[in-house]
Amino acid sequence: MKILAFDIGSNYSSIAIHDDGNINSFTVPASPRQRPDWDYLFSKLELIPNQILNSLDGLAYANGPGSYTALRSTAVFLKAIAYSKNIPIFPISNLEALAWQAKDWMDSFPIEINVALNADQGKFYQGSYRLSSQNIETVSSPKICSSEELEKIANKEKVLVGEGWLLLSDKDNLLRSVQANASSVASLALHYINQGNHFDNIDVDPIYLSDTTFKKLNS
Repeated sequence: MKILAFDIGSNYSSIAIHDDGNINSFTVPASPRQRPDWDYLFSKLELIPNQILNSLDGLAYANGPGSYTALRSTAVFLKAIAYSKNIPIFPISNLEALAWQAKDWMDSFPIEINVALNADQGKFYQGSYRLSSQNIETVSSPKICSSEELEKIANKEKVLVGEGWLLLSDKDNLLRSVQANASSVASLALHYINQGNHFDNIDVDPIYLSDTTFKKLNS
């Protein structure tokens, strides 16, 4: 199966191609207000857009939570491709993709992975996931946290993943090797496809979290 994946954050852009078990990826820093340079990303994997898009079985992207501009640009770009080529889009939480990537560094299972990424105005996106050797499940859904709340979540018994935890004074249990990129998005999308999961059009939209929407969800 051939899947083209993207993870476009506020400070990076990442592309990956999964082709019958092989994943090739590229990640580059980006400015928060810079729109993705799609042609540049394709070129770094030596992909010719017209050729690769005609041979795809599906698209995958990290659909948040994250930067509104980055998520919206990616969703619009991929929806146009999916419509014109009649292929599905597989939306993957970027927090869950990071937790899934951490599986490669674990020696024993099951284990809980706690992910935190930077948000705006000194806030953080946080979610927790339980990994087995073959699966992943959500322990706590993505939410917005303050630095004080992150301090309470972290402890010596938990594995921490993501840049959000860098603020902690004690970071001994932070797994620094795990970095956001499109290869983990492609890998997790393929995992769900192999499990028989189906994605409908509602699922394709980005996840936008803010203090307002978070309060509404929990009121």
